[in-house]
Formats: sequence, structure tokens, C-alpha cells
Amino acid sequence: SPSVSDFETTMLEISAKVPAKDKILLDINRLDIDDKKVELAGTVKTPQEIDLLIAELKNVAIGEDKCFKDIRRDTTELVPATADRPEHHKFKLTITAACM
Repeated sequence: SPSVSDFETTMLEISAKVPAKDKILLDINRLDIDDKKVELAGTVKTPQEIDLLIAELKNVAIGEDKCFKDIRRDTTELVPATADRPEHHKFKLTITAACM
């Protein structure tokens, strides 16, 4: 089972790899982590931002070991603009974790 330090290190690495706010408008709604996989759900402004997020997450590593072997992009849903919020895209990623 993963230790707290492995978990914390992985979380810090994920945070460090998420693209800067000027490159991506990311809201994470759900982050579930166990010793085998990570499920990440949220919203972005454009589908290209999901591609950018996936590319950066592939670089998450502890030492020399890449953490995420397989990143699967599940359904992406366009959410039309409302009075409160501009158009955005809901997404879900299922990630096979190797370093936890």
C-alpha cells in the first residue's frame, strides 16, 4: 500500500506539472487516488487544454520513474455558456499509477 510520503510526493508532482493559469483554465472537481489508479475529473475552457494537461501529467515522475503509465481520456462534454459561466468542457481522466 502507498505510504503517506509517496502520496504527498505524487500530489506535489501533479501540482507542479499542471500548466500555468495563463495556459489552462482548469477546475478540478474530483480527484480519487488509490494505489493503482488516479481518477481526475474537472472542467477546462477548450478540448486542447485537456490535451495539454495529459501531456504534462505524462511527465509526472518520482526520481527517474514515470508515475502515470497510461492516461485514458474518458467522455468529454461541452457545457454551453450560461449567465454565470462561459462555455466549457467537462472531462474525466483515468490514470494507471506506477509510483504509488
